[in-house]
Amino acid sequence: MNSKNASKLEKPENQPDQSISYKLSVPQQPLRARMCGFGEKDRRPLDPPPVVQLSMTNNDGTEVLESSVDPSGFVVHANLWCHLKKEERSLVINPSSLPSSTGARSTYISLDAPTSTRNLMGSTVSSAYLLKDHNGKQGIYFIFHDLSVRTEGLFTLRFSFTNLSNILFCACPGSTSSSSLVDAVVFSNPFQVFSAKKFPGMTDSTELSTAFQKQGIKISIRPKDRKRRNIKNLSAELNSNSDRSELTTPPKIIIESKLNFKMNETNMNGADEEGPQEDGLGKKRLRLTTQ
Repeated sequence: MNSKNASKLEKPENQPDQSISYKLSVPQQPLRARMCGFGEKDRRPLDPPPVVQLSMTNNDGTEVLESSVDPSGFVVHANLWCHLKKEERSLVINPSSLPSSTGARSTYISLDAPTSTRNLMGSTVSSAYLLKDHNGKQGIYFIFHDLSVRTEGLFTLRFSFTNLSNILFCACPGSTSSSSLVDAVVFSNPFQVFSAKKFPGMTDSTELSTAFQKQGIKISIRPKDRKRRNIKNLSAELNSNSDRSELTTPPKIIIESKLNFKMNETNMNGADEEGPQEDGLGKKRLRLTTQ
């Protein structure tokens, strides 16, 4: 009996290595976005999409190869913070829950408190992807391709890494190990969220986004210089139309000129009077000369 009980308390074979240290970096920083408001269908993703990279080292400082670990339990969670990195901004008061200031005065006072809603929309959790960057170097990445913010302002993102395998192992009966829920944290650079009128537009897709998209990651890719090319084509078309309008005469004016020329020729051959002439409909037409 004792031997059987002892066998049940043996450590699992796939015990995680507690000697590995984790570090996060943000190789692709978000720059700007258009606020998506408080509708549930409108989405205005951060541009470019934030990308977080994980690096690992042993206690002696040597680098751990990505191919030597199982990243299936690696996840990163994103939270919205103020640009000073002092306060969280993931929740915001829903304006529809506030009492109307323009409505008729009520005889009673509402006791309902304003409700809060998520300020950061989209998939705030990303699993790990083993991918190659635009230089062909392999790494472990976490991609947030559809994050959007409801309100305008200056913000930053706080990324928290967790190894779920360690948490599951520590929860096993007989385990004497302990693990923190968060193994690494990193903040993004501050980025601006604009209103619809002030938003300057989306930027061109980065080389890193293009490389990940070619490997099957769901990232929207925009052609380079798309906006500049459209503006250039429009400007060239306008200039071309302007040149044609200066060098040519519209068809209607050409017809009128030919008719007037024939009338002038008739008057010069058989008429002695100068001035307005009458056409077949009895309307007076001024005589025009062409050069």
